[in-house]
Amino acid sequence: MRDRVLIAHATQIDPDGPWFWVPLDVRREVWPTEDYELARSLVEIRLPENVLFAGITV
Repeated sequence: MRDRVLIAHATQIDPDGPWFWVPLDVRREVWPTEDYELARSLVEIRLPENVLFAGITV
């Protein structure tokens, strides 16, 4: 899943770059977590924000 997201955002990482030459199991070992940065929020938040979907109601 993470690779599809990265490839979809070519401005973040080159889909033809060397990152994708590395075998998937090695990439998972080197970078095992997902990282997100809050750029802007349309809902009220409390910092530090440690729940990705905090403030969103269904």
